[in-house]
Amino acid sequence: MREKDHLCGICDRAFSDKKLLTAHMQVHNGMKPYSCSICNKGFSYYSSLSAHKKIHLKEKNKLDNEETT
Repeated sequence: MREKDHLCGICDRAFSDKKLLTAHMQVHNGMKPYSCSICNKGFSYYSSLSAHKKIHLKEKNKLDNEETT
């Protein structure tokens, strides 16, 4: 396992890679560079946007199922 030597100066969370720390800092500075193309909600992490998109997919599937019954 890699050593986590990149420390967040705000919350003391540690990261093994400087890029991960840089991405983490978006949480503290309010940056939300990833936005949902359906509802425009913003996210600090791309992975959070990806998880959010599943909500819309489930909603769409539910509507599709209601239309076919």
